[in-house]
Amino acid sequence: MYYSLRFAEREDLKTIQQFADQAGVSTEGFDNSHFIIMETDHGEIAGCLGMEVINQDGLLRSCVVSSNLNQGHIISLLKSADLLMEQFRLKNIYFAVNKNSVAELLEILGFKRIQADELPSHMLASNLMNQLVSVPNVEFMVK
Repeated sequence: MYYSLRFAEREDLKTIQQFADQAGVSTEGFDNSHFIIMETDHGEIAGCLGMEVINQDGLLRSCVVSSNLNQGHIISLLKSADLLMEQFRLKNIYFAVNKNSVAELLEILGFKRIQADELPSHMLASNLMNQLVSVPNVEFMVK
């Protein structure tokens, strides 16, 4: 099957929310986020990666992938964070992960691990980031 990446449009938001809901991912704050979606050749969402812009930084969120995607597809989706970073002229992008295997993959893509107390204060002003800081076993990464 063929997959393509594209920037989501406003009219895609409802479909992205449904996709995230099916995966059990919170959709709180989706209205203030920008997304890249991976679609099948039939126009169905197979993956998405969202980003909340906070000052000149971004918080990656809602990385959801279909079980049909292989590791190469997931890497392509994660690499698309660079497109978001470029489009919004961001200095840094932050990501919170709860699996070491994901953190290791992100390190290969240029992210580095940081401690919660190294997060800038403007990032902690985000409701989502503020919630993530208190979740056990969450690691923070920055690029």
